[in-house]
Amino acid sequence: VYKVLRARGRLSWIMGGREDGRALVIGSLHAIDGLPLEEIEALHSGDGYGPRPLSKQERSRITAGQGELPGWVAAGLPEFVVEDFKAVFGERWAGEAHALMAPRAPIDLRVNGAVATVQE
Repeated sequence: VYKVLRARGRLSWIMGGREDGRALVIGSLHAIDGLPLEEIEALHSGDGYGPRPLSKQERSRITAGQGELPGWVAAGLPEFVVEDFKAVFGERWAGEAHALMAPRAPIDLRVNGAVATVQE
């Protein structure tokens, strides 16, 4: 979930502007996890409670390739912050954005000591 949220703009762009959860997860399986179309289709078989099979549009977005990515997509930033990054970092904005967005985001877990111990 965090991986998808962090790359939401890029995944939406890859999936043709769709921002629904299904499109973002399918885009993530392809663009971030590197799964080939066959594996993504196997996960979306529609069997039991599984997700419905891929549509023609979803299949075409995965097989189309990414082509020339806009700068904000390649850098991994949301589009609305690019101008701020350019103002702060100048010509280095894309490299700074990539260095910030490429590593996995930290996750902090907290324990309410009144309810449980850390070990619990």
